[in-house]
Amino acid sequence: SGPIFSPLAERPKRAAMPGRLSALLLPALCAGDLAVLREGAARGHVVKVNSSAPPAANGICDSIHNLNCWGDDLKDGGPVGTHLQCCQACEATPGCKAWTWDWKVTHHCYLKSACNDRRTDNDGYHSGIGNGPAPPAPAPPAPPAPPAPSPDNPFGIRANPRRSDNFFLIIGDWGRPGGVGGCQARVAQLMKDYVARQAAMGKKCLFVGAVGDNFYATGLGADWQWYSQWANVYGPNDPGSPLHNVPWLAVMGNHDLGNSDPGCACGQGCRQFNGAHRPGGTGLFWMPDYYWHYYIPGVDLEIIGLDTNGRDVGGLGGDGAHGGASETFRRCGGGGGIQGFLSGKQRAGEQYLDQRARSTNARTALIMQHYDGGIGASYKGRFEANNGGRAKVLSAYGHAHDQVCQGSRERGCDVILTGGGAGWQGGAWFGFTAVHLTDDGGFQTVLETGEVRIRQNSCSYMAERNTSSSG
Repeated sequence: SGPIFSPLAERPKRAAMPGRLSALLLPALCAGDLAVLREGAARGHVVKVNSSAPPAANGICDSIHNLNCWGDDLKDGGPVGTHLQCCQACEATPGCKAWTWDWKVTHHCYLKSACNDRRTDNDGYHSGIGNGPAPPAPAPPAPPAPPAPSPDNPFGIRANPRRSDNFFLIIGDWGRPGGVGGCQARVAQLMKDYVARQAAMGKKCLFVGAVGDNFYATGLGADWQWYSQWANVYGPNDPGSPLHNVPWLAVMGNHDLGNSDPGCACGQGCRQFNGAHRPGGTGLFWMPDYYWHYYIPGVDLEIIGLDTNGRDVGGLGGDGAHGGASETFRRCGGGGGIQGFLSGKQRAGEQYLDQRARSTNARTALIMQHYDGGIGASYKGRFEANNGGRAKVLSAYGHAHDQVCQGSRERGCDVILTGGGAGWQGGAWFGFTAVHLTDDGGFQTVLETGEVRIRQNSCSYMAERNTSSSG
């Protein structure tokens, strides 16, 4: 082994030099050497140097000359006057297992997590190697904060972490007036039973999408309709209902623009729209305007609602100017004024659809509007063309009172007629649609099974009555 030296004589012995040469070299000794001599004497440290191996040390305060621990930096401790100050800083720093002191130029002390790259080509560095205190155990990660309400997610809907543990429902043509129409209650119970079964498997219902004809037969005209046609049937405010606290995102159909809400067809205010005019207990029913979008983070789901009632001005209120929308036509200045206004809202909504298709980060997109007859499939294709195929798209609508797939069944169904909410009869099936998100960014639709629909002839549409039970 090589020679042994202590802090009292930290440098290897030099050959004897003539006095003049010794005087020339003396300034090369580092400024902290005198203090080092005192410190080393007090500690009695001894360092072995093996000329055939990288420098090593027995203790972290043993100063190894000509050693620079390169990299592995924890922090720059700033300038110090002695190597002892540098090693003491290391001893006080969790995770510090080495230090390097640039005694010659900057006098900075660098604290290290290791000394893996040991460089010995510069006599301006002293270093020490040892075991500093172990770093504290990392704190467990904080649970993700629930999304706060935002313009894109006003309810602050929080999805389950696993995408496939989330689903939503869609229903159309559902709000039968006057307390009659027990078929609506049958469909509501079917929805509650479905949601309860899914909840038992750890799956969450994110929202209910309503595709119009929400308040038969001529729209929303009185506060009691909120309760008899919606809240008391589905139980959004009832802690005992599986649909408790589940928000509804809605668009309007032709029956919503009848005599009970006549100004809505020409921009004079809509009673279903969000606002202070609505009674208490209606906050979970969401319709901000004629067209809108809603984005749920975590599952990257976008819902786009459109008003397409310009397609059926003659059918507003059910039978137009000479029946369920006579007051609407009078208030709005006749069919021309209504047509111009509603067609303008439809065009603006279509432009909004294009904008959202280009800008959204959604992996799944749902387009909701009221009418069947090919427009739903057209909007789906339009969105996909502007979106570049980034999102899996489904389109849902009602107007025809049935529960039928009118598109591809590859993912259950992607073009969905879901007008069987039992507010009005006239097809084969009453029911609703369930859409389950999948981990690949897509969806799987449940539409044509006994879980989500019943034969229209299995209930007495007019004889049975809605009940206030939300069980």
